[in-house]
Amino acid sequence: MAAGDTGAYVFVFDIETTGLDKCDEVTAVCGLLHFCAGGREPEERRYNVVELLGDRAREGPLCAEVVRLLDGARRIVSYNGEHFDLPFLARWAARTGVAADISAWQAKSLDYYRVILERTGQSYKMQGLCLENALAVEKNGSGLDAVRWARTGEWDKLMRYCMQDVRVLHALLVLSTRGELRVRQRRAANSAYTCTHWTLAVCEDFAQVHVRVATAQGAAAGSVPRVSLSEVLALGAESSACAGG
Repeated sequence: MAAGDTGAYVFVFDIETTGLDKCDEVTAVCGLLHFCAGGREPEERRYNVVELLGDRAREGPLCAEVVRLLDGARRIVSYNGEHFDLPFLARWAARTGVAADISAWQAKSLDYYRVILERTGQSYKMQGLCLENALAVEKNGSGLDAVRWARTGEWDKLMRYCMQDVRVLHALLVLSTRGELRVRQRRAANSAYTCTHWTLAVCEDFAQVHVRVATAQGAAAGSVPRVSLSEVLALGAESSACAGG
């Protein structure tokens, strides 16, 4: 990132679909632009896709706008986005005639689900990561609810659900820029080994991700005070997680 480049951003996003199969459609895209330079407030983006399905004249430009956001991002932040969200968006782009390079998106992807899976060998749900970090989050629905809302035309509920996941993911990003995102490798109750704790840290320039063994002090999830999303975001990324290393 060039010095003084106040427009550089990380794109934190989530999508909703009509189902899990390749033939299913994208119904909503929500995102947040986290600007790399300090002092600029994040900007939210919401795209109601399902209302435009089949309307090529309107759906194509909407898809093109989403693709531009992905193409222009320094990093693309998601939760299981490499396996689910990005392929769905690439298929949507192909269907609407919009040029998209999924390999370029994946090359700059920060997929917290994949990083944690590779490091711990365990599939972590985002809600579990919130609990591990004592992050107070009230779910306003489920994936099945989102499918139903798209079918019944309850757009407000659909968009609120999708954007809530984006805000949670953004809070996790802020924690990791401070080197404070905690991950625990869970062990079976009868295991002879103790649980291993890590902190996940993203460098200030978003170029590197580090997973480090946590110190014994404060390793137990119960020792971390419960905080709200707004409290986490108010802290911001005040210091580089990679300082001195």
